[in-house]
This record gives sequence, structure tokens and C-alpha cells, in this order.
Amino acid sequence: MAATPVTHPSAPDPAAELPAGLLAQLRELVGETGLKTDAETRALYSQDVYRAGKLASAVVSPAERGQVGDIMRAASEAGVSVYVRGGGMSYTDAFTPAKTPALLLDLGGLDQVLEINAQDLYATVEAGCTWAKLDELLAREGLRAVFWGPMSGGMSTIGGAMSQGAVTFGSGRNGPSAAAALGFEVVLADGSVINTGADAQANRVPFLRYYGPDLTGLFSCDAGALGVKTAITLQLERRPALRDGLSFAFEDFASLVAGVREVAQQGLATEVFGAEPALARMVADDSNFRQDLKALLEVGKAAGNPITAVRRMLAIAAGGRRFLTDSEFTVSFLAEAPDSSRLSATLRDIRRAVGNHGYEIPNTMAQVVAATPFPTPGVLG
Repeated sequence: MAATPVTHPSAPDPAAELPAGLLAQLRELVGETGLKTDAETRALYSQDVYRAGKLASAVVSPAERGQVGDIMRAASEAGVSVYVRGGGMSYTDAFTPAKTPALLLDLGGLDQVLEINAQDLYATVEAGCTWAKLDELLAREGLRAVFWGPMSGGMSTIGGAMSQGAVTFGSGRNGPSAAAALGFEVVLADGSVINTGADAQANRVPFLRYYGPDLTGLFSCDAGALGVKTAITLQLERRPALRDGLSFAFEDFASLVAGVREVAQQGLATEVFGAEPALARMVADDSNFRQDLKALLEVGKAAGNPITAVRRMLAIAAGGRRFLTDSEFTVSFLAEAPDSSRLSATLRDIRRAVGNHGYEIPNTMAQVVAATPFPTPGVLG
């Protein structure tokens, strides 16, 4: 279900909070459409998935990267705090205002893919580009990022994930989001711009992260506290030909940890994800026939050939959701390979690694996530 904006009991006039002249200065920089001061917008942008921070004095949405430096310079000179927001899908309180007066810098409008270099295997995007948008474009080239997004990637932004330390797709093999970062374009508090990685050197393409001190690492996972990332260069890899997954149930958390550890130490899975029993049952009970059928069709389309599609769809239909009511904990492992024989061998090795720690269950969750990695985000109460 959709998130409902938190209503603050009082929404003071932002003009009264901000230093004289700053609103006019911001309006001149981003125009009427790029500056929001109404209470409803400010309340919505001042919260993440779970909680609301203090009410921002204004929401500033630049349409061009060059505007960010001017915004930061104006805010710095006025002594006003700036909090940086991407897709708003985090749950860490990192971008929600901690004090006022404050500007909420919304980078969602900076969403362009600037370059895809299939030869040197990198892509450069603006910070507000979503993971789903980039992945769709890279798929046409047979490529993807080595970390290619969280499950909320339909809305969450690449800049946000680089700032928050996101995990999911690609994490089983390569780690969190920052593992894919080759370099950043960063705007500092005084409005100056720096580039990190090989992009900091003139007349070089940015396909290396390490050039002098690792400033890319410094600005990773900082939630925008050290600087505003306006563009990101990511490392790419060839897209795998085949993808499949297995799901297991575990009677207790210690058994789950032991099974996951065995798979992780052997580097068998590209993704590992699970659900607590209460959450799994909530999702199952909330579903309906139309949603089930849509998910089933997506699994079929992702199978690669008609025979495999029918086999997977029948297995999911037969398994249903009954296992969710009986299992204490469930974990799914996704694996990839360039051909069917190597994929089968990897799945066999995952079964051996989990061993007696858990027992195999219908791989419904694994198949659906593999087929629809970026579902429409929802908020569960």
C-alpha cells in the first residue's frame, strides 16, 4: 500500500525560518517549479519509509547538475543546513532533517544516463537516475552493473544507494552498492566540484577507481554529509545468460546462519535474501489471484524457453504459499551461469552447502524475484 505523508501539527512559514533573501535567491536559481514551500510537499519530503524528521523549510529540486553548486553555496553563506534526498526509499533517517532551518535537496530530477562504455565496461549516470532505468538500458547492450540495485530499484536512485550502502542484486558476489563505484562527481559545501577516481585526471576515461587516495571510498555511504554526489560512474560486467534460484526453510535462526555461511564461503550465490515468518505470511495473505497470475507470467517470460517456462510455472502453482505458514525462516539463493550445465552444477552445490541445516521448499520467492527484480515498491504496516 502507498505511504501516507506524515502530517506535522504545525507547518511554520518557511519565509520566517530562512534568512532574508535566500528563498528569492533559490527561486532565481531553480525557478518556481524547482522550489516548493507548501506544507504538504515539505512534510512528504521530510520523511523516509519509516519516520519523519523535522519539517524542512523548503524543497529545492535542481533540473541541472550545474545548479547544485549554486544552491550549496547560497545555503552555506546563509548558514542553512542541507539534507540530500534521492528516491526517498531509505529507512535510516539519513536524509530526514535533524534541525531547522533546513533545505531538502531533491536530486530526483537529475536522472540522465550520461555514458555507457561497453568497451571499457563503465557507465556514468546522474545521481537521480533509478537502478531500473539504468538496468533496462544496459540490458540492451548485454551488460549490467556489478551491483545493480536494491529491490526498490524502480524508485530508489543510484546516488541514494551509493550514499546509503544498499545491498541486494549482485551483493552475494560483489558486496554492497559502493563496490560498483568507480568514481563520483561531488559538489562540496562551498559549491566547488571535485571528481574522484581516474576521472580526476585530465584526458582519462573513468574506468579505474584508484587514482591517488581513494576519495571515492571517502564519499561512499556518507548520506551526503561530506558532499553532494551529482554523478556516479559504475563498473559494468557482461550480463549472464541464465539465472535460477533455490529456496530453503530453517527451523531456527542459528540453522539459517549456518546454511547461509556455507553458501557464502563458497561464493555460489549472486543474491541471498530471506523473510521473517510474520512478514512472509503478511505478504502471502495480502496477495490475490490477479497478482499471482501476473507474477507467474513474469516467471514464465524470464525462463528463456517454453519448456523451462512451463516447468517453472507448474512447480510454483503446485507449491503455492502453503510452505509460508509452516516454515520458521525462509531463505532464497539466486545463481547465474553462461550455460545450463554450469548453472545446474551451481544449484547442486548450493543444495550440498545448505545440507542438513535446512530443507528445500518450493522456490516461488526465488523465481519471482529473479523474474521481477524491481517490483512496484510498497510500504507494509
